[in-house]
Amino acid sequence: MNTIRLLIIGLISFVCWSQNTTITGYFVDQHQRPISNVRVAIPSQATVVYSNQKGFFTLSTVDASTVILNVSHPTYAPVQIPVNVTMGNVELSQWVLREQQEVIDDLPIVDFNAITATSLAGASVNFGSQLRSRRTVFLEALSFQFSSAFFSARGLARKHQSLRINGIPMQNFDTGNASWAHWGGLNDITNRSQTVQYGVAPFGSYFAGLLGGVELFIRPSAYRQGNKFSQAFSNRTYRFRTMFSSHSGSRANGWSYSGLLSLRHGNNGFFEGTNYQSYSGLIGLEKSWNTQNATWLTAWWTPTQRGRSAPLTQEVFDLKGKHYNPYWGIDRGKMRNSRVYRSSVPYVILNHAITFSPKANALISLGFAKGTEGNSRLSYTGVQPLGQGFIGGGRNPDPVYYQNLPSYFLREHGNPFLDKAYLAEQNLEHNGQIDWTALRFSNKLNGGDYARYMVYEDQKRESNQSFAVRLFFDPNAKEFWNTSFSYQKSNATYFAQPIDFLGSSRWYDVNPYAEGDQAQFSHLDREEHIIALNQPFQYHYTIETKAYEANSLWLKEVKNWQFYLGGKLQIREYQRKGLFRNGGFPKNSLGEGKPVRFQTWNLKSGVQWAITGRHFFSLNGFYFNEPPSLRSIYPNPRESHHILEGLLAEKSIGVTGQYHWQTPHLDFILRPYWIKQADKNAVSFYFADGVGGDEAFFIQEVLQGIQTQHQGVEFGAKVTFADLIDIKAAGAFGLHQYANTPALFLYTAPTETAIKQGFEGGVRAFGEANLKGNYLPNGPQQAYSLGIQYNDPAYWRVSVTGNYFSHAYLQPNPLKRTQNFLLDPAGLPIPSIDSVVYRSLLQQEQFPAYFLLNASFGKSWKVKQDYIGFFATFENLLNTSYITGGFEQGRNANFNKALEDAQRSIPLFSPKYWWGRGTTFFSSLYYRF
Repeated sequence: MNTIRLLIIGLISFVCWSQNTTITGYFVDQHQRPISNVRVAIPSQATVVYSNQKGFFTLSTVDASTVILNVSHPTYAPVQIPVNVTMGNVELSQWVLREQQEVIDDLPIVDFNAITATSLAGASVNFGSQLRSRRTVFLEALSFQFSSAFFSARGLARKHQSLRINGIPMQNFDTGNASWAHWGGLNDITNRSQTVQYGVAPFGSYFAGLLGGVELFIRPSAYRQGNKFSQAFSNRTYRFRTMFSSHSGSRANGWSYSGLLSLRHGNNGFFEGTNYQSYSGLIGLEKSWNTQNATWLTAWWTPTQRGRSAPLTQEVFDLKGKHYNPYWGIDRGKMRNSRVYRSSVPYVILNHAITFSPKANALISLGFAKGTEGNSRLSYTGVQPLGQGFIGGGRNPDPVYYQNLPSYFLREHGNPFLDKAYLAEQNLEHNGQIDWTALRFSNKLNGGDYARYMVYEDQKRESNQSFAVRLFFDPNAKEFWNTSFSYQKSNATYFAQPIDFLGSSRWYDVNPYAEGDQAQFSHLDREEHIIALNQPFQYHYTIETKAYEANSLWLKEVKNWQFYLGGKLQIREYQRKGLFRNGGFPKNSLGEGKPVRFQTWNLKSGVQWAITGRHFFSLNGFYFNEPPSLRSIYPNPRESHHILEGLLAEKSIGVTGQYHWQTPHLDFILRPYWIKQADKNAVSFYFADGVGGDEAFFIQEVLQGIQTQHQGVEFGAKVTFADLIDIKAAGAFGLHQYANTPALFLYTAPTETAIKQGFEGGVRAFGEANLKGNYLPNGPQQAYSLGIQYNDPAYWRVSVTGNYFSHAYLQPNPLKRTQNFLLDPAGLPIPSIDSVVYRSLLQQEQFPAYFLLNASFGKSWKVKQDYIGFFATFENLLNTSYITGGFEQGRNANFNKALEDAQRSIPLFSPKYWWGRGTTFFSSLYYRF
């Protein structure tokens, strides 16, 4: 009987011991942000699961004793969690994962879509990246490997990647892009405060864009206590960077602070004359009132000056090489760049966080920014009065102006000026820089009072106020809902002002090329057209912008399925106010113009299916309807109120998918996408020769109703051997093309000559531009990366990566692809055009493919409780010469002129290219204490 009882008790115990026990929990970082794709494993049972988008995981075990959970993630330090498993479920609640002490944490951050080659003349800066949240192999390649080739993710513009700092939207209204230079040099704080999402799938607390988004959440209490000093050296944009940061951590009295100071400086980057000087500072102060309320203030200022570089024709590149930059020269014994970008925009953001319950919270944000951006350049059109008119003007001082090149003296067939061509070649080869001394001497010969040459700056002064509220509701581990509201008001003033008369004392605000007595004056109501230093001239206007946005996102998990639905509503208003009565548009330039208003809505939805714990499939669909940016609304806001007719919001529709396979030693992601965009506008400025026959005008070119199609597939894979060696492969195969023949309009001053050529009120329709089938000029459409990385247990690592880029194309000139191209000097159709020659003249150029080899090395040491680290990365070790982008010059706007130029041994107006850097490096040494 006792034996039977013992057997029954043993059987019951065995059954109980064999029952499954469920372990649940969730992971967050030090900013309390959920961490997805955290690997949780029980090695003894070969059990592996991954945390979901909210950081939650559920794992079953049949072991009744203590088990060890091995927790790992590419970005965070691994941990082991011992769990004493008893009858019933185990709830681990919240676990905070700490970032690894990675030697690469000293690199700056970047947007997904590196600046396009043709935008290098602007204010944007290309950086490397740290993708701290949801970092995948493809995103690492996109940020570290593809950025030097100015690769554009999915062929989309940078404005499709949203950015918020502490809840405040950071896109500017001019282009829709985020001005990353405004928080440059703050790496030690911005690198550790970002959440990154790629694509249209749910992103953090906001709706985000077609390319996803980045959120920088800067909060003093979120940083661990400590200080860091780092010293970096480079030959890319600056030569050295010194940085110091300090964090108090959360204190018992509820106060905490963060601070950072840095300096970046260099007389030359990789390109000659690209001087760089930037000071950066940030201060954050937080008070935690209780467990439910906290308030903090974040302020930063990064005044920056940076010399720019120029695109070069093949002729110039062959003579001067990849370091050459024609924008600089020696002025009074010092190197001086004529084209300098300058920015000084302080930001202040006030935040208040409210925790209503463990399942609901809110973030309130107030933002303010007020500052200046400017771009300088040389003017050579200075005049002085003579009787009732003006005389003067100088020769174009650009050393690579087409009349200064050897090709100009070889332009006549059968009658080349070989001696002059030789002298031009020697002058360019041995000098080729701006002669500042000659410009000053020319001004002196002009009498000294009236400048013939001077340096001026195009300025933008903006005041921006923002308000945002984010509400987050988390009813359970399988569901969340968030919504946010924001309001922005921008008052921006645009004008040009002289900053250096080069030895003279005054300047006449007169356009010597304008026709008519009135048209030559930019401000008719000015009594004296004499301009002093730092006084507005040429143009002066303001644009007020108001933007309202509401977005919401709901996500639900049911068993192994996840569904989400998101929407966004926007209202945006623009209004120009002219401060000058322009002589070319006296009735349509001064005072308030007509307001422009857009109401748009966006929708996206998707589903994810966890086929098993290691195989995931997702599908996303979306319809985006976005207000156009300022540059797509006004063809020439400098001179008039004129607004593009028939303006529509920009539309995007598409489908993306993803297959994700995860194992302990393999991570593989495959993403196909198809996107179509419509109703886009593009505005550009240039001098066109051959408009309406044989006339030449300085024009504003407007392409209206552009449609583009983007399709392709992206992949990333990482294989790990013995937890020491990682083999990484990533690639993007894209096909990005114009999908229609958009309408082309040209705008110019309403002169008698322009009226004779069909311009009415300064505008003329040129019909359709035959761009359909041409490839988008957005960098390489195919990019592939393969690398190997060794991670030593002694905290050092080394990697070598090879990258192959192909299928990059020249930006086509739309005017050449209209019927105007087929008109003779009299404006009549050209007879008997050879179709083969015609196609060859308009054939879009494909740039040669190229291979770049990169390498990096890093090491960190722990000295008691402190850390010392070193990191170095090298790009283009083989010193490969390559083209990152370029554009057709618009001078030859008809067939006869284009053919004549193409038949020359060296064309006068061949394409201009942006050339990639040769071998570059970035190295950093830091001490964390």
